[in-house]
Amino acid sequence: MKRLIYTSIIVSLILSFLIGMYIYKIMNLEKNNTQIGQLEEEMLIDDECTQWEELNSIKVSSAENRVSPKAKLTIKILYKQCNHMIETSEEIKDNESINLTQEEFKQKYPDWEIQRFTPTEIIIYKEVDDFCNEHYKIKENDGNIAIYKINKNGNETLEKMTDISIAYLTNEDAEKIEKGITVYSKKELNKTIEDFE
Repeated sequence: MKRLIYTSIIVSLILSFLIGMYIYKIMNLEKNNTQIGQLEEEMLIDDECTQWEELNSIKVSSAENRVSPKAKLTIKILYKQCNHMIETSEEIKDNESINLTQEEFKQKYPDWEIQRFTPTEIIIYKEVDDFCNEHYKIKENDGNIAIYKINKNGNETLEKMTDISIAYLTNEDAEKIEKGITVYSKKELNKTIEDFE
């Protein structure tokens, strides 16, 4: 009887061990399958992202090659005689420039260096052996601030009288105006005049 009890205990232990091993393997297999599924999903997502990026880069690169409507054109001219850079920006309005490639744009502006070329912004640059016509002197005339234009010989001609009275300026600003303030672009001129208003 004891033998039968011992045998049944041993058989039960062996069966329990085998069943435990079977359950462990099934759980491990499910875990591995889940991990493989996650890896495949991640790889699929990565692949889709790569394809999306490639697709977008193709669109961007083709768009980069042509001037879009309402693109901004910046023109930079360096005047060698006075060493001043005059820069102007405007929206491209002529239909002939829209949809041009960089090479076609270069043919349209052969004397210019293209410093930047994107669908929305183009910067062109040129050096000229000349004196820019944006030299001004701000000084007093009949009690008001006046703007004089200076030519390459240094001669001054009255460009514009303002309504800004010297009487309302600080002593420091009035002294500057008495001596005369030289500015080298319309942008700087406008900013200086605004400071006195």
